[in-house]
Amino acid sequence: MEDRNQKFAAAQLQFPPDPADARRQQAERQTQAAERYAAGERLGFDFKAARPKAHRTPAQREASRRNGARSCGPVTPEGKARSAANAMKHGLLARVLIPPGDIRDHHRLYRKVHHQLIAEFSPATFTQRSLVELLAQDYLQRARVGEMIENLQQPSGVAQKDDEAFRQSQADRRTLKQMTTVMGRLDGGESLNCAGKVANKIANAVGIYVESVQEEATSTDTIPVKQMDEFEREEDRVLKQQWAKLRLVKGKLTDRQHMAEVLSGQGTTTPAVLKQLRDVINRLASAARGRVGEAQGAKRRVENASQQRVAVNANEPDRLMRLHRYANMIDRSIRRKLDQLR
Repeated sequence: MEDRNQKFAAAQLQFPPDPADARRQQAERQTQAAERYAAGERLGFDFKAARPKAHRTPAQREASRRNGARSCGPVTPEGKARSAANAMKHGLLARVLIPPGDIRDHHRLYRKVHHQLIAEFSPATFTQRSLVELLAQDYLQRARVGEMIENLQQPSGVAQKDDEAFRQSQADRRTLKQMTTVMGRLDGGESLNCAGKVANKIANAVGIYVESVQEEATSTDTIPVKQMDEFEREEDRVLKQQWAKLRLVKGKLTDRQHMAEVLSGQGTTTPAVLKQLRDVINRLASAARGRVGEAQGAKRRVENASQQRVAVNANEPDRLMRLHRYANMIDRSIRRKLDQLR
């Protein structure tokens, strides 16, 4: 019993093995194996011939021949250049400005910027032409960095349907606000002074709506009333009543230029046209309000994804900070070259 306790105590007092000793012992074993191999070669012993050869079936040999006959990679210079860019991620640190196989069409952007800079500065000397070329390269790199910063800040994991619904709801919100302002001015008898783009946008929407009502109202004339159910008959009745009112002023409401002038305050029209204009805008606003309500779910999902992206960038700000520093460095280079050209 005492011997067992002594052995246990001795084992407890032993220190863990030193990693350096383990590495040294492994190196010694490798050296001894190399010496034995060299001694065998000096004596004329063939180690490769002594190894047992694996038996291969005819099917395996045929498969090897077929695999060897296949393509072993690109052989043309163009193919080798494309395959050399397989591991490219962003191209910011590439040895060439436009890496081969770049699918982002940056070569077209570079040529466009280069031609515009030549047209702007008209370089006459070699130095000026070189500065213009370097400036075009800086502008291309700045565009790449800006695109990468935008991609880092965009929400990830958002379905395309949700993204489209969110963007459409944002446009509908702006349209709804503009139409609400126009309806308020029409109800108050105030003069309309919409901006040019807003007036053209609302005038186009009014014209499209009136034309669609005309098309739907006239398309049901060929369907017998007896073949319609109760809901369809009620819908057809309301649609034809609406068209009966719009028919009297259709020429004015579908005239985009005239409506744009009225909405911008540069033209006038009759009270009957203003009344129907107000009704049409009200219907368009109701439709936009409905679309905004239906897109609330998509809006919440996009906002959650945006918050997650912000949280990721807040926890790992190094990538964003490096890109901003690189962008600032390119901006300084662009300013220096512009000062030299001017």
